[in-house]
Amino acid sequence: MKAIFEKLLKEIKNSSIVQMKASQHMIAIESTKVGLASNLGDSNDISKYLTKKDIFSVAEMIFSDNLLERSLAIAAINSALPNIKNREITAENGYNLLERYGADKNVGVIGHFPFVKKLKPLVKNLYVFELEPQEGDISAEQFSKYIKDIDILGMTATTLINNTYEGIYNQFHENLKTIMIGPSTPMSDVMFSFGVDVLSGSIVTDGELFFSEMDKNLHFRETSGRAPFNVFK
Repeated sequence: MKAIFEKLLKEIKNSSIVQMKASQHMIAIESTKVGLASNLGDSNDISKYLTKKDIFSVAEMIFSDNLLERSLAIAAINSALPNIKNREITAENGYNLLERYGADKNVGVIGHFPFVKKLKPLVKNLYVFELEPQEGDISAEQFSKYIKDIDILGMTATTLINNTYEGIYNQFHENLKTIMIGPSTPMSDVMFSFGVDVLSGSIVTDGELFFSEMDKNLHFRETSGRAPFNVFK
């Protein structure tokens, strides 16, 4: 969805890149703060991008067809977005939000999050949509058949990186409550103009620790030096 990215790019101020690191699972870029993104690329070799010294030069790669470059771009954007103001903010994680809002509701989740088995008995019905379905998941191609029955929708923010968000957004209905989840989530009012009701991401609280954790090639949920951060429309 080109319009989202055009607006996000207008929100950021250009600044120098302090450091940039990629692991098999994550990307982190530090400018005015540390911005995160899931690494959807086929590689974590970002050596050819280390010559880029300012945030705009990386952020503009959001229009690339290369998933590593788009992942880098989201991390760059997230590192330079202004702090959001005049919104309700909490420190719950995405699972807690889905549990709270989803009691006695039909809940849809786009992306096979680690918490789906734990969430299933706590909601009325749980539908998990995946591009590469695991046992019990529903193919993402079947989303349109279920969306009208879903009350609460949790979406991985990687839908912004893999360019699937527009197709999802176009099927939202007026009674749907949506939560964008994961480290790639842009903490910006812009997202509220494109169908998102709650932004559930993370902030890095200890940059030195977090960057050192990346050297261990951990999954994001295993890392230290960061905290959950939610912003409500």
